[in-house]
Order: sequence, then C-alpha cells, then structure tokens
Amino acid sequence: MLLAVALTYPVAPRLASHVPIAHQIPGWMPGDGDPWQSLWGLWFVTRSILVEGRLPLYTNDLFYPLGIDFSFVVLVLLPLLLAAPFVPLLGSVITYNLMIIGSLALAGYAAFLLATRVVGHRGAAFVAGMIFAFSPYQMVHTIEHLFLIVSAVWVPLYVLFVLRTLDDGGRANAGLAATWMVCAIFSNPYYAIFLGLFTAMLAGDRLWRAVGTGARVMLAARLLTVVALTLLPAIPAAGLLLRRWSADSALATPLTDVNAWSADLVAFIVPSPMHPLWGYLVEPVYQRLTGNLFEQTVYVGIVALLLAGVVIVKAPRRAGVWAVAALVFFVLALGPFLHVLGADTFLVGGNSFSVPLPGLLLHYMPVLNGIRVASRFDCLLMLCVAVLAAQGLAWLATRLGARPAAGGRGQALIVLAGLAVLVDFVSAPLPVLDARLPVAFAAIAHAPRPVGSLVDIPLDWTIARYQYLQTAHHQRLIMGFLPRPTYALVHQADLVPFVPLFRDPARITARPDVLGNREDALRLMDLFDLNALVIHRHYMAADVADRLKAFLAATFPVERVIEDSGLVVFLLRRTHDSEILWRSPEAYRLDFGPGGEGFFLAKGWWPPETSGDVGFAWSAGPESTVAFYLPRARPMTLELSLLPYRAPSLPPQAVIVHVNGQRVGELALQDGWQRYRLALPAGTLRPGINTIRFIYRIVATPAGTVPGSGDTRILAVAFDRLELRPGGSP
Repeated sequence: MLLAVALTYPVAPRLASHVPIAHQIPGWMPGDGDPWQSLWGLWFVTRSILVEGRLPLYTNDLFYPLGIDFSFVVLVLLPLLLAAPFVPLLGSVITYNLMIIGSLALAGYAAFLLATRVVGHRGAAFVAGMIFAFSPYQMVHTIEHLFLIVSAVWVPLYVLFVLRTLDDGGRANAGLAATWMVCAIFSNPYYAIFLGLFTAMLAGDRLWRAVGTGARVMLAARLLTVVALTLLPAIPAAGLLLRRWSADSALATPLTDVNAWSADLVAFIVPSPMHPLWGYLVEPVYQRLTGNLFEQTVYVGIVALLLAGVVIVKAPRRAGVWAVAALVFFVLALGPFLHVLGADTFLVGGNSFSVPLPGLLLHYMPVLNGIRVASRFDCLLMLCVAVLAAQGLAWLATRLGARPAAGGRGQALIVLAGLAVLVDFVSAPLPVLDARLPVAFAAIAHAPRPVGSLVDIPLDWTIARYQYLQTAHHQRLIMGFLPRPTYALVHQADLVPFVPLFRDPARITARPDVLGNREDALRLMDLFDLNALVIHRHYMAADVADRLKAFLAATFPVERVIEDSGLVVFLLRRTHDSEILWRSPEAYRLDFGPGGEGFFLAKGWWPPETSGDVGFAWSAGPESTVAFYLPRARPMTLELSLLPYRAPSLPPQAVIVHVNGQRVGELALQDGWQRYRLALPAGTLRPGINTIRFIYRIVATPAGTVPGSGDTRILAVAFDRLELRPGGSP
C-alpha cells in the first residue's frame, strides 16, 4: 500500500479535491477524459441502487427526453457496486482516488501470491508483484481508465486459483477460480476474454504434461467445473445484454479502429512517456504512434526483460507455459497488422505491403471481435513477464548461495532488483486536476422547480466533464458521453432550432435574428423541459462567449444569471402558455433535408443529403424514432413524404407505425416519392413528449443489392418531410 501511495503521488495529499487525469488528450477539450465519466458513474449507480432501489438499466438523465438503454453498465457493474456504500460517506472524488490506490496495491499483492505459488521465493515474488502492479501499462491507465485499474486484481487471482484447481483439485479452488473470473466478466470483459485465452493455453500445457488417460480426464473435469460455475451467473447476464442491447451503442468494431488501437512494436521497448526523468525524451516517439499514449504505453521494462531472459535461457523448463503465453499475448497486442513507429504499410523495392498478424483472425471470431483495443493484451503479457522475472530472480538468488527465505547476497540482489524496477517504471508525479464542483450549480440543484434539463454550451458528446457536473446540478442532459455511441444517437437533436448553434457557438453573428426567435426559444424549452443554459467560456473564444451571452439573454426568458469560474449560468423562467404557443402549424413540421429543421427529435437516420431538388435522410437500421411535444392530448394526422429503397431482389417495402408503444397502422409503400397519411387518435397521444416509431419490413445495403456499389449503409426508407396536423382524419 505504501508503494501505491508513493507511486501515485500527489493523489493522496489531494484525496478530496483532485483526481489523476491527463491535462490534454490530442483531439479532446483541455482537461477532459474518461475519469469524469467514471466519477459520474459512481454517483449515478449509487443513486440508482441506494436511493431509487433499482438496477441502472435505463436512464433519461442523458439524451433527454428519450433517454438510453443503459444495460451495458452490467459490463462494469461490480466495481460500481463495491464502491456504492462508500460514495455517500466519502463522496465520489475520495472514493475514486481510493479505488485507484487500493486497486494498485491489491493487484500487486495478488501477483505476489501467484508468483509465490509458481516460484516459491517470497522475495522474488514481491518483485513480481511490483512489476505487474506498477508497470507503465498500469500507471498510464491511472489517469484515464478506472475500470482497467480496478479489474487488474482479478487477473492474478484467477490465474492463481485456476492453477490450484488444475494442479491440486478441490471444490474450494474451483469455486474461487470461477468467482474471480465472474468478477472479471462484470468489471472488464477485455480481461475476462484474455483470461479465457490464458486458460486454454494453461489447460493445454497441463494436458500435454499429464501421464495417462485418467490424469487427463481428471484435468478436464476440474476445468469443466470452473467453466460451469462461471457460466451460472454469466449466461443470464449475457441473455440480458442480448435482449436489451440498444441500437444506440455500436457493438461491432470496424477493423480500421482495431488497427489504430494496436500496440506499436517499438512501444514495447521505449520507456513510458510519464517517466519523470526521461519521459520528455521519448515523447516524440509516442507522437508518431497511432491511437493515444494510454493505449500505446506497453513498455515491458529492461529490468523485467533481463530477469525473464535469465530463466528462459538458463532454465527453460521452468519458464514453460509462461514464456509461451507471454509470446502469444505480445503478438496479439500488436493487433491485426504490424505497426513500426506508427507505420502499418512498408515500402520495399517500390512496392508497399502490410504485415498481417494473428490478431487479424480475432476480428472474424464471435465475442473476440468485440476487442477494440488490442494493446490491452499487455496486461496479461506483464503478468507473464512478472512471473518469469520472479523465476529468473529466484534462480540468480539461489546461485548466489541464498536460501529461499533469506540470505545476505540473495537478499541484496532482491532489493537491488526491486529498486531497479521502480527506477525503470516510476511515473510519479501523476498529473491531477481540480475536481471540486462549481458553486454556481448549487443554485440550480436547490431551485424551487421540478427537475428538468440543462444544456451545456458548446453541446458536444465528447466532453465527459458535463456528466460529472450533473452530480452537482442534478438536471438531465440532452447529450451524453458514452462508449461507442452511434451517429443516430449523437445527432438525434440536430434538426431542432438552436441546437446547431449550441453545437458550434462560433455560428453567432452580427444578425442573431437568423438563429432563432423568442417563440422558438419557448418551444425549445417545452421540448426539452429546459430549466437552464450554461456557457462554458473556456471552451470558446472570448468574443464568441460574449456575443452568445448577449443573444441568449435577449432571446430566452431569463430569470437569473450566475457567473462563476468561467461559467455563465442562465436560469430560465417557465411561465409561458404552451397551449397558445404550439397552435402554429410550423411547430409540427420536420424537414429531413440539409439545413432542414423542426421541433422533433429524430433518432435513426443517416446524415441529410440531396438528390435533384429534394433534400432527405435515409433511415439507418430496422427502425427509427421521432419525438415531439404536445401541450395536451388531441387527435392528429401524420403526413409523410417517403421513398422506399428499391432493388430488383427486394420485395415491396412496408412501414409499421407505433405511437407511444401502440401500433396505429401500417403503410404499404409505392415506388418513388409519395405522400402518406395516417390518423393518430387522441387515445394514442398524451400531454408532453410523444414518440412515433417506424419499423421497416425490409432493410438492405446497396453493397449487397446493387452490383459494384460500395455503400454499406443499412437502408430502408428515405424521409423528406414529416408533418402533424390537428384532427384525426387522414
């Protein structure tokens, strides 16, 4: 624990006020990153379980008012559940920092236990724990990925008990092995997959070494016991995810992404860019690599490699499966194609070529194709290297005449090796940022009004800090920071007036009248149940912020303005008559083409495009949704201008229409642009937000239906206009 505190300095002295985080990630806003989302996750899950008494499988705190299915939180649920009792007592920031420090210490101790089992030399095993827990791979993720750090402890624990199960047997060993694997599954599926691969190698080694059929049958039975006990909780969770996995999050990973987030060959031998002495010297190397420094920091360490090399050369039989596994995980970390100094294509004799690697096969295998960041195989590589290093160090200590438990020269060698590892791996001081919440948001949280929504400007889904700020103001957000969000989710509000300005404040001009008027502002407030607007000055030029502030103050009904620490908070007054405001026919028209707009949320369409004089957007996937606001329930008529995607091999298209979960009809589409009408009875509509869901009978890709087409989009129907008219007769 003392080492963990020292090597994460200055986290402990600033336990309640700061969190470790990179100050600048290329392509991100200054001071932004995943730690803010993790802090929000601690607050959100704790509130869901302890206050609301439910699992957080859905929320409209993000992407309000439609919200999102949050079932994928199951994949990191265990660390959040373990933290839940501490968040109300200590706060999210202290809990977060203690999780980082404590997880490093526990990971080191678990690796020490594993190495003690394998090597039988406690001093060498202690060094192995240091190599695993404080490797550059681990330390760089302390400033970005909480769940990778927290889940690292399950890796050596599982390996230890699966070893005990295969070698010693026993129900307790099998039960604990399964327990640690289940912990990995519900903390970080990456590591669960990696452990599955390691288990296959370990089982293969033990089966190959076993003598006789009886011994092999016994080993198989022991392994199947672990697998069965693991599947008992894993299968229901997998069923839940398969049933509820939302189209809002992309499950499949493009090969280009996997290739970009693969480890560079050079990165394994180049020290960490976080090293306090020579990190600045290697920084230019890391700038040439693909991905970012978090995923490219896979340095194995000179000391660790030398110690591992001793046992591989001098006692190869001891190295055994650990050396083989280290080689396998090293190759897999390189990804689908070899990268050298950022290049994945090479020129020889005027010809360019790439070097495919075994990692390419993973992309075409179920489950394994979900691995987006191949460089994370370095976690298992470092565990194998740690065990090998302990074996090599124990061999050297024994050769120096030391007894396994103590001895003069042997102990000195252990101490020197430990110090050398620390010098090689040290990353302190970690960069930290102030996590204290702005005082201005307390006024929003304590305002005497129902919880509504808040818009942060600039409106950008990649700014994770907005979610952390929600823990102070408690208002819902119309955007959110999620892993792998789809285009349809992120851009569902793009056609709503003012949203393009919120996304890009530089749109503000000397003629603010073209950006929206008071009537539009009031409709926007109804659509999003909007209570506040917040300008984040540090994310935009000063003159843009000033002009935006003046425009919003003149256009929206502002009750109070609060300025604090680069923030301008507008508390809005909700006193207008919505019934009168929404009588205008323009309020219920939506143009899907470029530059089109309307007071509708539209989720499930590709970007707008134009053909001839018609602007439109293609549906993206088997269904699409629009949402709109009604001050009171009344019958309406839905009018649509639609074009079905057609190809000779496809049957006629049809669209099933659901309103607020009730099926109201089916439209059989004709070729070409046509207008269609459908009655929406008053009983299907309600005051407030209403949703219309379009389900398409036929979906196809041009690449799969038109010879020579390279368009891989899933298409069904193109939408030109959508309009709702009072009255229920089509």
